[in-house]
Amino acid sequence: MAGFGESFLSFEDLLDNRLGVRRMGVLRMDVDNLGKTLRKAYEQKLPLASFAHKSRQLDKFFKQRLHQIWLRDYIDSVIIIYSGGDDLFIVGNWVNVLKFAKTINQLFVETFSEDQISLSAGISLVESKFPIIRAAESAANEESVAKQFGYVDTKGISRFKQSISIFSTALRWNVEFKKIIDLCETWENLLRNQEKKEDNVVKALLRRILNYNESVTYNGREISPIRQIWLMSYDLTRLKQRYQKRLSKEEEYFIDKCLMDIVVGNTIFGTHIDSPYHSLQLWAIAARLVELKVRNN
Repeated sequence: MAGFGESFLSFEDLLDNRLGVRRMGVLRMDVDNLGKTLRKAYEQKLPLASFAHKSRQLDKFFKQRLHQIWLRDYIDSVIIIYSGGDDLFIVGNWVNVLKFAKTINQLFVETFSEDQISLSAGISLVESKFPIIRAAESAANEESVAKQFGYVDTKGISRFKQSISIFSTALRWNVEFKKIIDLCETWENLLRNQEKKEDNVVKALLRRILNYNESVTYNGREISPIRQIWLMSYDLTRLKQRYQKRLSKEEEYFIDKCLMDIVVGNTIFGTHIDSPYHSLQLWAIAARLVELKVRNN
């Protein structure tokens, strides 16, 4: 059951049309390196006390602090199916599930800043009538993708786990995922400003990015065939020229940054990003999320 004002709703009621939930997000999260952290607790002067303290700290996080946030911000749109031990499973309006996941990770990092543990997560976005058991399996598969994530950055530092997987792509919380969420917010703001325009260049860009993504294959940060980059560059330049007289400064800037990112390959909105993915791949994930939002969730 989930709270809704002073009443309670069943799982089915929460996802019906009265709440406008046409698409739900299914999120699974799990703590990374927990065994290593607990073993370290046993190495302290008071091993049993240290172990018990760490266990209580985790239990308090998943059963108390997380529920406090849910009651305050997400009770009307999200159901916590399970939260305890070292993992959780939640379902609800996909937009708020995504926001909740970000909030949970931020709080987890603050709470366990002195420990070598992190959160891996997987989120599946499905139609509200989709069988919940299959959606849960899909989210579990996404979580496995996050758990298996590994990347050695340009400084030679190994980065493992600490990510959320969506559309079968593992995104580090404070790198790719943060960039994509910021990009989505900018894109959505521009779309809102263009709602009354007959020719919506920002929406046209959305469709183009998704088409570009389907026309290439990725090998890490490399795109194949390489000529597609120049074809995309030409197409975006033509798009900009077509709408030139009607573009706002913000819209022109947005298209310019998109074009630069695709050509350079390792920047997002003009800022360098040390990532295992080509910039187009990250823009395409943002485009898919924005497109779902445009469809009214």
